[in-house]
Amino acid sequence: MKFFLHLLLVTIGLNTYSQAHKTYSGDYKGGGTASYTYFENDKYERIFDGDFSATIGLGVWGNIPLKVKGEFKNGMKNGEWIFNYDKSDTYISGYFKNGYKDGLWEVYYKHNDKRELGVKANYKNGVLVGDYYFNYYVSDSPISGKSKVIGHFNTKGKKDGVWNIKYWNKENILKYKDGILYWRLVRNFQTGEVFINYDNTSFVNLFFNNYDSITKTSIIKGIKYTIDTMKVKNHPLLEVYNENWFKNNYEYDPIADSYNWKCNEYLYEIQEGEKLIDQLRFKIVEYSETEFAKKQYQNSINFGIKYLKKGNLLLSKIDTNNNSNLYSNTLLFYNEIIECYDSATFYFEKAIFNIDESEPKEYITVINNNISFLNQNKIKAEKLAKEYQMYISKIETNHKVLSSNKTEEERDYYKEAYFKVYNYIMKNNSNPFDFNKSDFELLLKIQNHDVSNDCLKPLKKAIKKDKSISEIIKIYNENLK
Repeated sequence: MKFFLHLLLVTIGLNTYSQAHKTYSGDYKGGGTASYTYFENDKYERIFDGDFSATIGLGVWGNIPLKVKGEFKNGMKNGEWIFNYDKSDTYISGYFKNGYKDGLWEVYYKHNDKRELGVKANYKNGVLVGDYYFNYYVSDSPISGKSKVIGHFNTKGKKDGVWNIKYWNKENILKYKDGILYWRLVRNFQTGEVFINYDNTSFVNLFFNNYDSITKTSIIKGIKYTIDTMKVKNHPLLEVYNENWFKNNYEYDPIADSYNWKCNEYLYEIQEGEKLIDQLRFKIVEYSETEFAKKQYQNSINFGIKYLKKGNLLLSKIDTNNNSNLYSNTLLFYNEIIECYDSATFYFEKAIFNIDESEPKEYITVINNNISFLNQNKIKAEKLAKEYQMYISKIETNHKVLSSNKTEEERDYYKEAYFKVYNYIMKNNSNPFDFNKSDFELLLKIQNHDVSNDCLKPLKKAIKKDKSISEIIKIYNENLK
């Protein structure tokens, strides 16, 4: 029973696969034929999946048929791919992984009835790594076998070490460090005549010795430098290298190691299932001249101004003409203002890091002045609040007004007069940032000292006639011992 169940499941699986995957064999791209396995997605688009082979009559050599053989996996090139021009005996082989070139790639040419290695290169996830070799072989060409490129890419895909380019009788020797060209000699290797002699070794060594991997900058003699990148079509080698991977029609200057593009089409004519990595050139430039630095500078200025305005708005609520407002609002908004100014300073300093201009420095000066003003008022406000609380604490501890040698009637008059003064003073000194010290000093004197015997009579008279508090305070001041 289990055997039949297993057989049924396998049969269902095979039927499902056969329904999902289809095989095509016929015309391909209007100029050749192809056979491949595919499935259709929900938009009815064909997704290559499985073996693929094609014969295309259009290549860089016109009607010479190009035979292609490889494998797709869920729409991406995978495994070994072979491109073979039968009549020219040009043979290209290499490996893909998830659509990226990955592994060894080689190109062989027919030269003098022999197959010669033209290109040998290695890729890792679409990036050139390791040793690179090129030798240009074309039948009946005067430069056949006379144009060579030998060099090395590091694990990051950057040229590294010595590169040697020969073209006719000219030799271009270049030395790179992590993608940066620091030494170059262009000469006629037959006569020894030197055309270019470039040596920037000391500067490049200084750059890397001082390089900060966090900021990706290096400061040399007070100037900040960085590595800038420039995208190029494929990789800046001889056009013959690119010709092996791409169909390119352009003018090339091998000595300048540059070229002008006229068109860009795949040599293979099979574009599906391949992912391309942007190829870059690297050079050391002043950091402030990079587009990245300029963008970062402007963004930092914008954010800095935003926080500066917010801090200034809060600061404007502190009225310097009103002591009560000045000190109370200083404490009320202090933390929020400081937070705004700290954020603004952070962004202005970031702007200076990117481009050393005067504008953010001027903003920082304004911020520092405002913070200085704020801190001075905070110190005064905290001192006043502490002093006020000290008086309140002393006065509220007890309301001892008279010594025990007074009669009860006398004490009653004194107490009544005292509490009139107490209530008046406390009401008029409720704000800790705008209180009258002399009023509190008076209360403390009344609490801590006996009044003279001459004080009782005028106090009685003032209370009975309901004199003003100011009159009672005057009597106390005149009669305190």
